[in-house]
Amino acid sequence: MRGAFAALLACAALGAPAAGRGDQVAADPWPRQFKSGNATILVYQPQVDSWIGNTVTFRSAVAVRKTDPKDDVYGVLFGKARAQVDKSSRIVLLEDVTVSKRDFPGLPDNGLLYLISLKTQLGPSQRTIALDRLEASLAASGAATAPGVAVANDPPRIIVSRTPAILVAIDGPPALRPVPKTSFQRVINTRSLLLADADATQFYLRSGGGWLSAAGLEGTWEPVVTAPEGLEAAAADPGPRPVEPPTAAGAPAPAVHVSDVPACLIVFDGEPAFDPVAGTDLGRASNTTSEVFLATASHQYFVLLAGRWFRAAELEGPWTWVPSPELPPDFRKIPADSPAAGVLAAVAGTPQAEEALIANAVPQTAVVSRVGGPTFAPRSDGAPQMAPLAGTALQYVVNSRTPIIQADPRDFYALSNGVWFTSSALAGPWIVAATLPDAIATIPPSSPLFFVTGARIYGATIGFVYEGYTPAYLGSISTSDGVVVHGTGYTYPPWIGSAWYPYPATYASWGGPADPEGGNLYRAYRGGVSAEVRSVFSASPGGAISVNSKSGKPSPYGTVEAANDVYVDKEGRVYTNASGTWQVHSASRWADASGDTDWADREARARAAGEGAFRQFSQAAASQEGAPRPAGNSSR
Repeated sequence: MRGAFAALLACAALGAPAAGRGDQVAADPWPRQFKSGNATILVYQPQVDSWIGNTVTFRSAVAVRKTDPKDDVYGVLFGKARAQVDKSSRIVLLEDVTVSKRDFPGLPDNGLLYLISLKTQLGPSQRTIALDRLEASLAASGAATAPGVAVANDPPRIIVSRTPAILVAIDGPPALRPVPKTSFQRVINTRSLLLADADATQFYLRSGGGWLSAAGLEGTWEPVVTAPEGLEAAAADPGPRPVEPPTAAGAPAPAVHVSDVPACLIVFDGEPAFDPVAGTDLGRASNTTSEVFLATASHQYFVLLAGRWFRAAELEGPWTWVPSPELPPDFRKIPADSPAAGVLAAVAGTPQAEEALIANAVPQTAVVSRVGGPTFAPRSDGAPQMAPLAGTALQYVVNSRTPIIQADPRDFYALSNGVWFTSSALAGPWIVAATLPDAIATIPPSSPLFFVTGARIYGATIGFVYEGYTPAYLGSISTSDGVVVHGTGYTYPPWIGSAWYPYPATYASWGGPADPEGGNLYRAYRGGVSAEVRSVFSASPGGAISVNSKSGKPSPYGTVEAANDVYVDKEGRVYTNASGTWQVHSASRWADASGDTDWADREARARAAGEGAFRQFSQAAASQEGAPRPAGNSSR
């Protein structure tokens, strides 16, 4: 029965108009409908039982209708599939679908003829479902319980300013390197454009299109009226892409805070002002872009930084870390429609925190060609230098921007843009890896290469490798406190030679290992899959997916004629809700359900939430009003 459910999933085109909505485009409509002889097959939205790596296990209700809907014959399917996930389009393509169990008690041969008919008629390009639907269903299942990472939570240096200010973050002690053909030096281990004269007695910082200058990094910075000769030429020298702090035209020069340790800057527009949060004892600061709260009864301040909460009796500190489960109970009472609701994803036990955890466990995936696919060539700042990878028996090249790991004397692995490569020698040749040593998955968060554990290989064939990376590869970490944070909290010494190679930072701006385009590092690697598969991910959300990829014409499938309100319990019984009462189907009729139906309530709420989330995304993408929302990283 391999592929039978894959056929069923494709029985109605995505983007078909929903009944009763005129010309409005439906976002991923369910149930899917397909004609087979004199019967209509309705396939209801799959319910996720588990999602491990790139494998989804599911169950789904199916109805066979010949004439009157009252005479529908119901069945169930249990199976698993390989999920190809594209987070940019919020679409999942189900491949290699295997049906492990089917039960159609009212049909001859247990429904085999209908399944065969569908399997032989439908191609792969329509085996799709909205990612938001699957994530919501996974949350309803209660099966998304992955162990969290024990991150570090030492408070950074927290700087509070009541006037305009900027933070210049330096990755350790400043490293000065001469700028060729000038008399200036550049501090290379910062994303700011920071220069010094030949004797390092005067420093210059690019800000607001002009320059600020100080006699030392901790000195008082003043606007430069006349730039010294050669300063602009030194600024134009190729180097790390600088981040220029924003300064409004005509505004006075901001205060400059330079830090060579992890730091965060909170800027208020004057004295802090707090608006009450309805239904709570909390006030939220209204004149800062940071998330700062005041618990009025205890007069304790709380700030959210990189997904972590810190508390102090005074804004100037000292600050201490507060585990999210130990926040005052009023944080869990913040209304979902409150201006403060954005922090709920960082409050353990809230639905928003659970949603963030699930999204953080779902990988972006790709099918990578083993021949004619991506390539890799190692580069290092000087001759490669090997060092032990703490906490493992592995070694790594410390002076390479790209992670290069040695497992054995003739066993090397490199990770570039989410794709693993392997070679028997450091110099190459390098090929796409089909497997990884188990030791790579054990790299601890205290190691600078912990982020590579977020990139996995799920399997391989002669021609392709199935790869994926979770948001952990880009710095979003699911913690043992039940929330998603940014960064491990550890400070990793960078490589500084003639070049600066930083490791992922928790509070600084140089961030993670890659700069993904549209949140998808695998965009360039879709050449290894069929044109039909590529058409699924390149289609407009909620719209063009309904076009048949072979003919280029709209899909022939009809409109959805039933509500998406039929569910299957784990024992294979079919349920629906009639006027607020759950009913179970047996012996060709519906009867009031007895026993626990909380699971059905959760599934119904999840189904509505998933549809709403994907519809919202589709409308925003179609109208180009705002960028697609990030998946899984709600930390700040």
